[in-house]
Amino acid sequence: MADYWIKLYHEIIDDPKMATMPDRLWRRAIEMFLLAGKLDSTKEGVLPDTRQLAWCLRVDSDSLQSDLEQLHGYGIIEPIANGWIVRNFATRQAPASGSERVKRHREQKQKDEYYGNESVTNRYTEQINRTEQKQNRAESPAVRELIIAYQDSTGILAAPDEDAFTAYRDMVVLNILPADVANGVKWLRDNGKRYEKPEFVINSAKKAKRDREQLERRDKRDIPPPIFDPDTDETVAEKYAREFAEGKIT
Repeated sequence: MADYWIKLYHEIIDDPKMATMPDRLWRRAIEMFLLAGKLDSTKEGVLPDTRQLAWCLRVDSDSLQSDLEQLHGYGIIEPIANGWIVRNFATRQAPASGSERVKRHREQKQKDEYYGNESVTNRYTEQINRTEQKQNRAESPAVRELIIAYQDSTGILAAPDEDAFTAYRDMVVLNILPADVANGVKWLRDNGKRYEKPEFVINSAKKAKRDREQLERRDKRDIPPPIFDPDTDETVAEKYAREFAEGKIT
C-alpha cells in the first residue's frame, strides 16, 4: 500500500483546465489523484482498469468509463495497458530536493521584503481577489455556454488556454450565441477551413450571427400587424374569442 496522503497543490484553483470542468469531472479528477496515491506504491500515478476503479468508487463501470475518457480529453489521465496513469503524478508527488527548499525559502523571503510592513490580511485578500477574478472568468455562464458549444460542435475537449479565453470573452462582448459558434464551426468545416482553436471561429461565428439576425428581422416583417376593432379597442381575434365565450356567436 502507498502512503495515506498525497500532495494537492493549491494552484489547482487557478488552473483553467480544472476550472472549466463540470463539478462531476472535478470530483472524478480528485478521486483519480487520491486512488493513484492509495493504490500505486511506486508513486508513478498508475491506476487499474475501469472495472476495478468502478469497484473502488462503488459506481457504474460504464458511466465511469465515460468520465475517464473525458478526463483524458482534459489531459488529466492517459490510457495505458491494463489501466490508466495520472499525468505528471510522479513529478508532482516527488519529495522536494534541498535546492528546491532553499529556492522556496528565498522566494518567500523576497516576498516578505517586497511587502514590507503590509499586513498579512491585505496580502491574502489581494490573492483571494485575483483567484476569484480568474474563477469568475472561467465560470461565467456565457463563457461556459460558448465553451460547451465549441466542444460539442468540434469534438475537441482540450481545456481552453489563455488565448481561447480571450476569444470566448470577445464573443460574449459581440453577443455571439452558442448556436452562432456551432454554425460558424460548420461553415469552416464545410469550406475546409481551420477550426481547431476557438480564436479561429470568431469571424465565422460573427457571420453566423449576422445571418441569424437578418433572418429574425425578415420573420418579424412577415408577421402582419393585428387588426383592431375601432368600437371595442380589441383586436378582431380578441373580439371574436370574447363573443364566442359569451355565446353571442357560435
